[in-house]
Amino acid sequence: MAVPYQPGDDGLSALVRPYTLTGGRTRPRGGAVPVEAIVCRRGGWRRNQPDLAPVEAEIYRLAGERLSAAEMSHRLRLPLGVVRVLIGDLVAAGHLLLGPTAVGGDIPLIRRLIHGLRAL
Repeated sequence: MAVPYQPGDDGLSALVRPYTLTGGRTRPRGGAVPVEAIVCRRGGWRRNQPDLAPVEAEIYRLAGERLSAAEMSHRLRLPLGVVRVLIGDLVAAGHLLLGPTAVGGDIPLIRRLIHGLRAL
């Protein structure tokens, strides 16, 4: 199934198969990326954007808003698995950082996350 990729003003509006964005990989080059992980840029807002592929550049831009992997997936209109692989690759390359995630036992937070994911 092809998904629309319309990140903004980069001129790409063609249909792109999700697996082509990750080179067919289902796992990032770095470690696992939790769904609820807050993604931010390494070096903060002052850092110049690295030379990245269009989808990665859009993820890098969104990281300036400190969104979760799930929120980025929604904004990009791409499958969560694809976005998690790309985020993991950018973390491994040193462009992004993952914020702390909930540690087991925070039941209200887990319920809010489940409710939010179902709403997607």
